[in-house]
Amino acid sequence: MIIAAKLSGDIREVKGALKNSIEMKELGPSTFILGMEIDHDEAAGTLMIKQTRYIDDVAERFGQQNVKLLDNPCASGMKLTNMQSPGTVKERAKMQSRPYRSLIGCLFHIAACARPDIVFVVTQLPRFFENPEQPHWRAAIRVLCYLKTTREHGITYSGESGNFTVQAYSNADWGTILMTGVPSRASW
Repeated sequence: MIIAAKLSGDIREVKGALKNSIEMKELGPSTFILGMEIDHDEAAGTLMIKQTRYIDDVAERFGQQNVKLLDNPCASGMKLTNMQSPGTVKERAKMQSRPYRSLIGCLFHIAACARPDIVFVVTQLPRFFENPEQPHWRAAIRVLCYLKTTREHGITYSGESGNFTVQAYSNADWGTILMTGVPSRASW
């Protein structure tokens, strides 16, 4: 069980109440859970989550330990379509031996936990679960190679409060740019 609170006194209070109700063993601050490495820097007031070990394990599982270094998760101009899906029984059988769904599941876990930079391309890949072909497999492997290259990246949360606005720009949806002439934009 992980207990988190803004004030350490609140944590002590919850732990005390739990110890009165159930038998409990204290293991100290969390550093690793569900494939996520947790680095809590109390002095800086930050918490970083990354998945270095999990990415290494996934890369090994899919034979991508020694990969070409990549600086982006998808190829420029990448277009994945159903037209690329195998048409013959022989082509389908060849792709059935590839653990496509399993790889996409691993990529989704990484995207959801610590790597929002791969979300766009990872959400495109399940469209081809029923009939994936080599371009779909290569696109998924490319994301994994990018993750292996950037394995030390993660997401950092700061305890700072204040007025701030998050603005995100994306040109990953090239269709929007073709229609409107501007990249997608979101503000919160």
